[in-house]
Amino acid sequence: MAERAFATPLMIQGDQTIELRRIEFDEHFRDERWLQELLFEHPKLIPFGEIEPAFADSIPISRELESGCGPIDIVYLNDSGLLTLVETKLWRNPESRRKVVSQLIDYASSVQKMTHLDLRQAIEKSQSMKNLELFDKLHDEIMRNLRRGRFLLVIVGDGIQ
Repeated sequence: MAERAFATPLMIQGDQTIELRRIEFDEHFRDERWLQELLFEHPKLIPFGEIEPAFADSIPISRELESGCGPIDIVYLNDSGLLTLVETKLWRNPESRRKVVSQLIDYASSVQKMTHLDLRQAIEKSQSMKNLELFDKLHDEIMRNLRRGRFLLVIVGDGIQ
């Protein structure tokens, strides 16, 4: 019986083919900040529309946004005024199981209670912010969705055990 159950993945760019190799995770590979920055700079890594079609085409607006009960790793927004809250966890983090779910629900509860001004100020104080003009443009839609509790809550990890 073969050790592997799957074929070797390839990346094909034009006429060049590159064989992708698995990277073994260890304590020194990457940290949670790396994962946050990667997702913030490359939002298409999260298939928002496949998770929930209403949240398709979400873009990052804030990283490390203070919610009142801790910092939200990444906040995304789409042109319907729907917010996605993302919590990142490394596979080696013992909180990567049950605690992360309650943590994310607490964040959503705190954000839901914020006014537009509170949320905007939190975005301005966050580590990274983008697309603030879209946030301002969608003021009414964002507030309506906040009042209704319409969020997408996503947990992203660097591996699965």
